[in-house]
Amino acid sequence: MTLEESISSIIAKKLEDGTVEDIIEKKLISAIESVIGDIFRWGSAEKAIKEKLEAVMVPAIEGHDFSEYTLKVDHMLTNIIEQTSLMDNKKILESFKELMIEPDLKEIKISAIFDAYKEYVAEN
Repeated sequence: MTLEESISSIIAKKLEDGTVEDIIEKKLISAIESVIGDIFRWGSAEKAIKEKLEAVMVPAIEGHDFSEYTLKVDHMLTNIIEQTSLMDNKKILESFKELMIEPDLKEIKISAIFDAYKEYVAEN
């Protein structure tokens, strides 16, 4: 048997056993999935779905009373602040703000800085 005859025999077997049909079916399904995916991703179908969902969801959200959750969230945030070092950070920030006030003077003596430091230490 020659090479050409072997190839012809293999092709004939694959045509008879349904391999070609299976490959065509898989490729067709893949192409359809790709096209439908693109329609939902980029086409007018995505826009239509988005508009319908917004038309239903927005009124439902606007009509819901969230006031019962406000107290719960406020309570949770207060607990978190009290239980963490956020209070300490607030104190540090306030102290830092006090220290970062720029003087109106163009020149300042070290003795004046030391006097201001002594006053600050005495107060705090």
